[in-house]
Amino acid sequence: MNTKIIDIETSSIELCTIGDNGPVVVLETGMGCSFYEWSNIAYEISKVARVILCHREGYGNSALTTNKCTSLRIAKNLKLVLEKENITEPIILVGHSFGGMCALHFTKLFPAYVSGLVLVDSSPIEMYKVEELKRSLPSIQSTYPTVKALERMRHMGSMSEEQIIEEVNPKLAPWQLKFPATIQDKIKDFIRKSDLYKATASELENMIASGKEIEDLGSMDLGIPLKVLGRDGKLEINNLINAGITESEATTFENLLQELNKSKALYSSKGEFTLVNGTGHNIHQYCPEIIVEKVLEVVNQINKQ
Repeated sequence: MNTKIIDIETSSIELCTIGDNGPVVVLETGMGCSFYEWSNIAYEISKVARVILCHREGYGNSALTTNKCTSLRIAKNLKLVLEKENITEPIILVGHSFGGMCALHFTKLFPAYVSGLVLVDSSPIEMYKVEELKRSLPSIQSTYPTVKALERMRHMGSMSEEQIIEEVNPKLAPWQLKFPATIQDKIKDFIRKSDLYKATASELENMIASGKEIEDLGSMDLGIPLKVLGRDGKLEINNLINAGITESEATTFENLLQELNKSKALYSSKGEFTLVNGTGHNIHQYCPEIIVEKVLEVVNQINKQ
């Protein structure tokens, strides 16, 4: 994967382009995730499209910003990237987790720039509902308090690369070890940089505000092909129970997330929800082929219009 750094106003963004022909597909990764983990998906899509992957500010070799890392800033940065790359045709956006929130924000801000949208277990814009429910569920709140995750990210963001390696010894997950050695090395470098944790801390801290900003844009029929992929709720409930969460709390919590996820298909009159059985939140890890399939469906729908 060949990457380059492009300057946009007061920042700089690391960019990777795969493929030369067809529509432009832009991939927005989840929080803390490098675009190298999407390389297999990007290469498959590049057979029919030009795929663009960006590292958000603080990720990879992109410059860290002192501004708040909100979905609004990320969406505006993407527009600057597209302008710098002279991309004028509407794009297909694919967003996972928090990246899905950013993709939706971009679509609502700049509807003329988007021809299709694929949301991969995207974070709900109603994150305040999720946090409110967490606070009412004792075992979930004590096991997965957001404040603890935020403190951990800030702590790692204060460390040097050597300290990160010494303290946490970040290792690749078994599914990441399936990538070529060159990609594995890139992922290792990615997770050892303190700027990553500073950026993710800012994204997490401002996540509820990001969702409310999207809500404030109002409801609208996006009118574009929209594919919404959701994780297997039963699997997630079992994971929570195995982590010590009571069954009733695990079920209540996951049911809310499932409800919010399914409702995303209503963003467009051309929306469609697909439950991906046997997968957790990281659908790109468990079932990358379903993401490729849905992107190709969007491409075909656009070609038939």
